[in-house]
Amino acid sequence: MKNIEEKINKGKNIIVQHINKNRIIIENSYDCTLVDSEGNEYIDFLSGIGVNSLGYSNENFKNALKNQVDHIIHCSNYFFSDPEIECANLLIENSFADKVYFTNSGAEANEGALKIARKYCHLNCEDQSKSEIVAMSNSFHGRTFMAMNVTDKPEFKEEKMGYSSNGFFFAEYNNLESLRSLVNEKTSAIIIEPVKGEGGLTVATKEFLELARELADKYDAVLIFDEIQCGMGRTGKLFAHEHSGVTPDIMTLAKALGNGVPISAVLMKKKFADILGESDHSTTYGGNPLATRAASTVLKEMIENDIPKKAKETGAYFKEELLKLKEEFEIIKQVKGIGLMLGLELETECGDIVDKLLDRGFITNCTQGKILRFLPPLIITKDEIDKLIGTLKDIL
Repeated sequence: MKNIEEKINKGKNIIVQHINKNRIIIENSYDCTLVDSEGNEYIDFLSGIGVNSLGYSNENFKNALKNQVDHIIHCSNYFFSDPEIECANLLIENSFADKVYFTNSGAEANEGALKIARKYCHLNCEDQSKSEIVAMSNSFHGRTFMAMNVTDKPEFKEEKMGYSSNGFFFAEYNNLESLRSLVNEKTSAIIIEPVKGEGGLTVATKEFLELARELADKYDAVLIFDEIQCGMGRTGKLFAHEHSGVTPDIMTLAKALGNGVPISAVLMKKKFADILGESDHSTTYGGNPLATRAASTVLKEMIENDIPKKAKETGAYFKEELLKLKEEFEIIKQVKGIGLMLGLELETECGDIVDKLLDRGFITNCTQGKILRFLPPLIITKDEIDKLIGTLKDIL
């Protein structure tokens, strides 16, 4: 134990603490389980914050990466590679998009999507000065400057962080009148998470997304769906917006797209892709052969094995068990979410519960202070869910 403490203290001294790291050192993994340096096991109900949707030991995924390493890991994006083309084709065949732009992180994908929207309006709209962007309350789109400006977090709204109130507006999520009052002829883009992640596991209503589409069409604005966390099968469909039948102009993906290998993508209709100039938004690692091999393998596993359907079925079971807890414990205000993107909203802060669950071998976290969040791998079993429910019941 002393050696562990020494390593953690060393890490604190030499690694910038942008997030409060936990008191264990992860050393190994399998299926839905992480193993620390002392051999303790933890069922991961966070899946690397919505990343490891196929779990930690999918053989097809591991073999694809090993094979790719034997061929090429990286080449300049002045060239195409087979994995890049295959991955883009899979995304297009299974979505509304005509073209794909590969990037590295969710924030970078959102940054690119917003740039494309503004440039599209500048080049194609009657009023070339239209540049306002309407985002949502309690949204989270990343920590780069543009993404931060459409993220509704109080700590971001400080000039020292690069925040600008000029041209950025926040509609109340799922409030039709609020959205209608903010979108107008000056609006270049509307950006929405079909299911909120960091913002509290709230699901957008069909009517709200339909109104966003209607207003975007009316005012020639670009409708962007951020599916960084809610996409890739987690809600019971490959993409979360499919539940509503509403199609965006641009969609961003990351997290589970690479199952642990950093990659993100901006999916869009051709008319938006065509206005992106060579130097408008570029990235050295975009379309990297290793990353796109990872993503194409994830997509094939998702589609061929109908992982979204399994997530829907297992998620329904999980939600029902959480609802039973709600009936038993007054501390639980409501059960939130869809598929395997679920949360328990509590009457009190939930950090202490997260710590107690970790001590008992379960990894979870809090969002919005009082929402205990569950984003397990999509291969999580009912037995593993039962173990969590039983432990959570003891703690509560």
